Amino acid sequence: MKRLITTSLLLLTHAVHANPVALTGQFEGVIWSAGILVPSTTSFVQIDPRQAYGHYQMRLHEGEVISGQLHECQPIRSLLWRCIWSDQYGVGTLELELSTDGTRFVGEWRSSGHPHSKVGMDWTGKRVPTTP
Repeated sequence: MKRLITTSLLLLTHAVHANPVALTGQFEGVIWSAGILVPSTTSFVQIDPRQAYGHYQMRLHEGEVISGQLHECQPIRSLLWRCIWSDQYGVGTLELELSTDGTRFVGEWRSSGHPHSKVGMDWTGKRVPTTP
C-alpha cells in the first residue's frame, strides 16, 4: 500500500510539472462577430510556461480587416489559457483550450462593457504548420 501511494504521488507530481503544449504559433479559424462567424488568424508568442501574448485579425464580409491585440495571456490550468483582447471595438477576455496535441483551440470571448458579457462567443483556431 505504501508503495502504491508513493508511486501515485510521483505520477501526480510529474503530471503537474509536465511540459505543457506550447501556445506559440499561428492559427486559422473563426470568431463570432456582429452575429456571424468570420474568418480569423490568431497568433501567439509564449514567453514562458506562465505568460504569452499575441494578436488577431478578423476578415469581415465587406473586406474590412479588424486587427486586435492579445495580452496578459496566462494558463488557468493545463491546456486552458485566459487572455485580455483589445481592438477598436472594445476590451474583454478570451478563454481558450488547446487540444492535447496543440493543433487547435476552442475558445470563448466576452466583452468587458457589453450587456451580454456573461454569454461567451466562439473563437476557434487550427494551427498553421510552420515551414522549416
